[in-house]
Amino acid sequence: MKRLFSLVCAVLVGVVTTSCSGKVAHTSYVSDQAGVTILIAGDASEFKDGIRNRIIAAYRSAATIRVVNVGDLNKADVGSVDAVVIMDTCLARTGLNPSMKSFMKQAENRKKTVLFMTAGDPDWTYRYQEVDAITSASDLEQQEQVFTRIAAELDRILSS
Repeated sequence: MKRLFSLVCAVLVGVVTTSCSGKVAHTSYVSDQAGVTILIAGDASEFKDGIRNRIIAAYRSAATIRVVNVGDLNKADVGSVDAVVIMDTCLARTGLNPSMKSFMKQAENRKKTVLFMTAGDPDWTYRYQEVDAITSASDLEQQEQVFTRIAAELDRILSS
């Protein structure tokens, strides 16, 4: 009985996780005038897709932009990357993405990272490995405000 309960819980967590977020296709946008490279690692949702598209539109002419799924972040070559934007979801009791945790353990990665986390609570705040996250509920009306905060952090990292 206990084993069946554990199996049912595991399946439910998997269903909730996959229904709330999807995989992001690996893509690259190369600019002829690129002086910097930005890596965006995230999961997919209507809210995050809108923000990711705004980042791409804002930086595409001046930066090479690589997009990967957040689950593949720890496999990404970040040696030549100037800035990293991580867009992840915090789901109750499921913990954080292991790929993101592995990536954030390295101090040189934290210095060039903008961490954006979505959660159900709009007032939730988060800090991981000395990086203050930009947090938001997935409210479509907040996309511009979240993009503005991410862009400000990106500009700060890219100018240093």
